[in-house]
Amino acid sequence: MHSLLWSTILLVGLASVFVPQSGAAQPGPGDVVVNEILYAPSPSTNEFVELYNRSGGPVALDELAFADATRSFAPVAPVDTVLSQGGHVVLVRDPEAFTAAFPGVPFLAPDAWPVLNNGGDTVYLRHVPSDTPLDSVPYDPSWGGADGRSLERIDPAGPSDTDTNFASSEAASGATPGTQNSVY
Repeated sequence: MHSLLWSTILLVGLASVFVPQSGAAQPGPGDVVVNEILYAPSPSTNEFVELYNRSGGPVALDELAFADATRSFAPVAPVDTVLSQGGHVVLVRDPEAFTAAFPGVPFLAPDAWPVLNNGGDTVYLRHVPSDTPLDSVPYDPSWGGADGRSLERIDPAGPSDTDTNFASSEAASGATPGTQNSVY
């Protein structure tokens, strides 16, 4: 199932987002950020986390891991998967539910998924080989993102730990996975 899932993902258009592994540098704090979170979707399995590469070059996704407040980190991607500079990648909990809600949007479906709490949680992102924290977003429903709408980052260069840099998606679909946020 795992290799079949990754093959399917590559067929839905990730080639435009990913580049060959050569040239990928070790990211530092803030180089890759949690850009959008759908933590209270309908159906409940349709959670997703979008990452944005705001660094000056490609980043090896297979060297990154993410977690919720439990800090049980899960790998973001299989080996040799690289996110290009300025690229977005969507991590999904349920590939079928995500495809039904957002047809044609490329995604990755990590093997382990930390279920996101509707009442508030934290999404952590780190570079595994160096154990460098890259980003963390300690969201609360008061920040936005309730009622099936995603929580979008207003400015990718802005702070990750304040409600003033996040808002509910204004997109007609309730979210903007894989593209610039509606509240940017």
